[in-house]
Amino acid sequence: DPEAYGPEFDQQWSHFESMMEIFKLRPQKPHDSFSAQVMFLAHVAPSFKVKGAALPGLLIGALSDSFEIMHAAMRQVLVQALILLRNRNQFPCIRTLPMYFKLFTLQDKGLRKMVFTHVV
Repeated sequence: DPEAYGPEFDQQWSHFESMMEIFKLRPQKPHDSFSAQVMFLAHVAPSFKVKGAALPGLLIGALSDSFEIMHAAMRQVLVQALILLRNRNQFPCIRTLPMYFKLFTLQDKGLRKMVFTHVV
């Protein structure tokens, strides 16, 4: 029953927004708590349509802004969250394809393999 958890989700969403701002200041550093928050929201976002629909755009924006300097673990978490959301039909694949092609330019074999497997 998502309505029963609305206030808790709003609190987690607010925490996520704060952590996103901190992350944007130093994307080259690993942020374990932010990673956990991203994956949590990726799992529950489909149950909360209004705010959940904004999550893919925020993650794509964060990747687009700093994918070249972002810590490899954070990049991987953001891509995993996007894949999870896409597999749950939360947004059309066309929204992430340009970002995925940019990620192929990075020297991160694991990430490239994950993106390739998802796209193909």
